[in-house]
Amino acid sequence: ATLPPEDRWILARLSRTIRAYHQCLATYQFSASVKELRDFFWDCLCDWYLELTKPRLSPDAADQGSRGSAQQVLAFCMDQCLRLWHPTMPFITERLWSQLNEIAPKRGLPCVAELRCDGLLIRAEFPPVEGYSALEDERILATVEELQNAVRGVRDLRNRCNVAPKDRVKVTVVACDVGVIPQEIAPGLSPEIESSVIAAAARIAERTGLQLAAPHFR
Repeated sequence: ATLPPEDRWILARLSRTIRAYHQCLATYQFSASVKELRDFFWDCLCDWYLELTKPRLSPDAADQGSRGSAQQVLAFCMDQCLRLWHPTMPFITERLWSQLNEIAPKRGLPCVAELRCDGLLIRAEFPPVEGYSALEDERILATVEELQNAVRGVRDLRNRCNVAPKDRVKVTVVACDVGVIPQEIAPGLSPEIESSVIAAAARIAERTGLQLAAPHFR
């Protein structure tokens, strides 16, 4: 089944991070390798992905299948992060690894990565130098980046106008230049893809406290 946009995005970002991390190690840029991991783990995974998937991860989620896929994607990302962090923080990551093995003993992605998760982290296979080509998706990376820029722009405007965080504001996002719109939000899309974009906007609204108007496809 096709994964939701936020799942495809975090997996593509993970693959890109793995590749960048190995490139830093190859050129002895150890502080830069740590920054790559920190930026992915803190900003992409914790700040954006977890917030976007909170409705899906809820025990009361209407779609339990979607909840399971989000849990699997999260477990896979956590697994890969711990493997990458281990040379820098061996004792902490080893402890977290043992706890992750109890919570999610099977963390692979079918047809992408069959992971061995048993035993100690120090003996676990390192993520591949080239990342995971099957997870690469430049279009979804560009699409989510545009959404992030829109959210950050509204946050900045709220701060400059001294709008209290608890106050809701109405925001309308209009996309009318087909030449610069990623395929995911271009006119003429199938109802399924339009629905996924509208759902993503709803999750962003819930995450930020903004009142977003539904996207118009025209």
